[in-house]
Amino acid sequence: MVIEMVKTKFMSMSCEEKKKAKERYFATDEGRALKTRVNRLMVYSVLLVAFGIYVIIDSIKNNDTHLQLIYGIGLIIVAALFFIGRYFVTAKKVNDFLIEDRTKVTVKAGKKTTKKTK
Repeated sequence: MVIEMVKTKFMSMSCEEKKKAKERYFATDEGRALKTRVNRLMVYSVLLVAFGIYVIIDSIKNNDTHLQLIYGIGLIIVAALFFIGRYFVTAKKVNDFLIEDRTKVTVKAGKKTTKKTK
């Protein structure tokens, strides 16, 4: 079974263009809200990794059951999923923003004009 990933506008951009697109998106209200959520996911993933490592070291040190090892490994896997999901959520939201934001608003001499961008 082959899973094809659909190329998006965000994925086809260069690194510099991606940074600029993220900055434009995070300047919006929705972007600021997403940034706090994404940062929260980052904190959760770091804490889960730390706790998972603690559980694994504790179970090895005290010769506990294999269940604690599995529990620690599971915590690290969940933390990795949080960390990876953070990127995919950001990429999807920025891509949706780029697709919806096809008109660029500029202000010249007190007049508001719109230009179509490709």
